[in-house]
Amino acid sequence: MNSRLVQGGAAALVLAAALALDGKAAKSELQTEVEAGIDSLYRMDFDAAQRHSERMLAMEPRHPFGEFGKAAVLWARYTYGTEMGDDSLLKPLEAQVHRTVEVGQAWVKAHPGDAQALMALGAAEGILSRMYLSRRQYLRGYWSGRSAMKGTRA
Repeated sequence: MNSRLVQGGAAALVLAAALALDGKAAKSELQTEVEAGIDSLYRMDFDAAQRHSERMLAMEPRHPFGEFGKAAVLWARYTYGTEMGDDSLLKPLEAQVHRTVEVGQAWVKAHPGDAQALMALGAAEGILSRMYLSRRQYLRGYWSGRSAMKGTRA
């Protein structure tokens, strides 16, 4: 089961990397950090993944990828690092997802229809939904999942 969870959680990050950022020079560096962060999560090297997320934030602080990376690291730490036993990670995860959504919505407002930002928004809400569902908080999971789907209809 953990194998499926790792693959599912990392799939959102792989999608972020696959959606190549546009051709600006700084963007290719950001793409490199996204891919390195994904690799670190696959290796379960959460500290390295966190460093890559911080670098993404430094390169493009208004784009949601860095914030989403931080949310993904918290989710992975909770899901794989503690086997869902460390409830102290729940509040920071929720706060980070909300921060990702806030940054993502501001980015989308300035860049309407940006598929990468919409993906980060949806994926962040999706991992929060998944966390709620794993804790049997079905209504919260439903509402978070429903919010995640909004980006697919933009």
